[in-house]
Amino acid sequence: MKMNLLMILGFSLLSACTAQQAYEGLRFSEQNNCLNLPPSLYKDCMARTQQPYEDYKRDRDAVIQPDAQ
Repeated sequence: MKMNLLMILGFSLLSACTAQQAYEGLRFSEQNNCLNLPPSLYKDCMARTQQPYEDYKRDRDAVIQPDAQ
């Protein structure tokens, strides 16, 4: 029983870490795409990529489970 609980906890931590890494990877990719834009669009593009993962997750969870808020 204790081993099962540790495995579940481990998988939960691993998936959370993976989700954050995926988010950061996509954010970095989008920032690289901003580099290809003309200077007049660059600043707005970069501003759209500045949301920290914690804020993104909070906003996402509010949309997915609005009753939990």
